[in-house]
Amino acid sequence: MSIYFDNNASTAVAQEVLEEMLPFFRESFGNPSSMHSFSRNAGAALDCARKRVAQLLNSDAENIVFTSSGTEANNLALFGIAASHTGGRARFAESTSDNGHIITSSTEHGSVLNTCRELEKCGFKVTYLPVGIDGLLDPKELQNAICDNTFLVSIMVANNETGTVQKIKELANIAHSHNLIFHTDAVQAIGKMKVDVEELGVDLLSLSAHKIYAPKGVGALYIRKGIKIKPILFGGSHENHLRAGTENVPGIVALGKACEMITNNLQGDIDAMQTLKEYMIEKIEQSCPDALFNGSMIESLPNTLNVSFSELDSTSLVSLLDEQGVAVGTGAACKSATPGASHVLTAMQLEKKRRFAAIRLSLSKYNTLKEIDTFIEKITEILK
Repeated sequence: MSIYFDNNASTAVAQEVLEEMLPFFRESFGNPSSMHSFSRNAGAALDCARKRVAQLLNSDAENIVFTSSGTEANNLALFGIAASHTGGRARFAESTSDNGHIITSSTEHGSVLNTCRELEKCGFKVTYLPVGIDGLLDPKELQNAICDNTFLVSIMVANNETGTVQKIKELANIAHSHNLIFHTDAVQAIGKMKVDVEELGVDLLSLSAHKIYAPKGVGALYIRKGIKIKPILFGGSHENHLRAGTENVPGIVALGKACEMITNNLQGDIDAMQTLKEYMIEKIEQSCPDALFNGSMIESLPNTLNVSFSELDSTSLVSLLDEQGVAVGTGAACKSATPGASHVLTAMQLEKKRRFAAIRLSLSKYNTLKEIDTFIEKITEILK
């Protein structure tokens, strides 16, 4: 029996999603930028997908730009706004001049942190806000960090390693009170909580298909009407001149279908995952009393647990569980080959032993109580 508890890294493609995308590989395979019927079919499919993504976010379809991933969406948001702020002068060239100030948090995904580090090389100042031991950002930290040349704030909705959910509406309100642009990485939040761009008050929002039962290689960026942003890829006039390159029609169709499914079933999916998570917490506390849970247990996604089992380091534990047919994560999948403790847990100032013993358990709506029972049996055996 194989058990998969690494859904924050990637989910299985839902059967309904697969069935909807398959015709666009061999039947409706046209380039949406051409002028014949094959093209029109592909273009109509893009329009439908764009409306489905927009409906999920409570947005207009014209505000959705398709990308190749959540990472590209984050890059487009940060580089695109930075380039617009400077008139495009310092998009990629290294510079020592003061091009403006950006604020983010110390626990963001690498696609935001590393983009900010590149922008620092281009003459932008970046403040990385601290978080508490629960992974939550104090809104006062944002208020205190804003200065005269701040123009952009980027704070993620939910952390990919701990599941901690930030107070995005409050943070966005603070940013807007100073006439700043607010971007949020919602990659891990979509499908696990309500994400409404009007309620949150965000100006830009990134999402990714392979976290919500659609295939890898597709993402999207919501851009509020009136926000000035420059492209980072150049070529054709695709995606309203903001993302050159022929669209991945099958993948975008799949993303659209996945978003429609979330729109129709969100609360049921949340309830299912929350039930599984609470059951897993109960079983871990009963069977592994020395285990420590990392991150907020209140402001948290319904599917994510970050747990430290002090008897073993996380790399060994993941390997031993894998030999038993159980897949779990140690943090961000894109950093799994990088040695060292999680930057998220380090920013939370957890003690070294606890950081190096942490694993991430991320559930999907398709997991079962029986799988959790089996996991508990396996990990109890390993720890003994």
